Amino acid sequence: MRTDDGGLSIDHGGAISVDTEQLRALGARMRTVVSQYEDARAAVARALTLVSSSVDGERRIDVGALQRSVERIVELCVEIENACTGTLVMADAFEVVELRAQAEAL
Repeated sequence: MRTDDGGLSIDHGGAISVDTEQLRALGARMRTVVSQYEDARAAVARALTLVSSSVDGERRIDVGALQRSVERIVELCVEIENACTGTLVMADAFEVVELRAQAEAL
């Protein structure tokens, strides 16, 4: 797989070549998504607090839906954080394999 727009590049032939720096960069970009999820969760939680403290708010706005949204955003945040960690571990694993292959070649 190869993308010319700075995306992930995995070439194949007799052996597999993985650009570990691209994997690490992908992991870093995924971390920015985690930050955006955290911002979204905080915004929805603030809205929930405001609606819950309003006398009329609870009758007009589904407070349960807001609470479920906060919970789902937290779940998504955990999922993307796990994917980010997995991507970084994968980069490390590919690099170890590559270093071992180089050492054996010497």
